[in-house]
Amino acid sequence: MSVPRNICKVILVDNSKTGEMNEIAVIMPNSEKVQKTDWTDYLVTVDKVESVTGYNFFAYLSDNLESEAVYINW
Repeated sequence: MSVPRNICKVILVDNSKTGEMNEIAVIMPNSEKVQKTDWTDYLVTVDKVESVTGYNFFAYLSDNLESEAVYINW
């Protein structure tokens, strides 16, 4: 069994009150060293995660909606 070196997470937040969508994405090492760091150290764009993984995470969204999502840089 192979263990991945990194783990990625992608989140799309739809704020119905403001009508704004925000995206959060991280690529983190799959190791215990992340316990000693802030998760924001691993922030990347959704495009970066898609590039690394080959997945289109928001394929169900129209291109217009996907392009309107705002990258959150905490």
